[in-house]
Amino acid sequence: SIFSLEIVVFTIGRSGYVFGFFFWLDLLSTLTLVLDITTIAEVLFGDSISNLSTNNSGGSLGSGGSNSAEAGRAARVSRAGTKAGRVVRLIRLVRLIRLLKIAKKSTAYKGEGDGA
Repeated sequence: SIFSLEIVVFTIGRSGYVFGFFFWLDLLSTLTLVLDITTIAEVLFGDSISNLSTNNSGGSLGSGGSNSAEAGRAARVSRAGTKAGRVVRLIRLVRLIRLLKIAKKSTAYKGEGDGA
């Protein structure tokens, strides 16, 4: 993905990036993107809500209420994780755009020096 490419570019282009705080943050966030793929997440963590509803079908009313509460908690946690992921991706995108602007200024500055 483009985030893996970003890590490679930063590693080559920025001194002190490798094994620094942002290196580990970028690496961790890039690796966790794999967990956003539904099939991988289901294999690793299972699909407990769907399994509970199929196992308890025809059960008492109390079990349906607990499934509903569990589904509600899972939905809230999912929304919080999604928001956190979006924030991290936005920060990484802003950093990438800033790096591109600095690279453009650097090449423009070198171009001015060659014309004299």
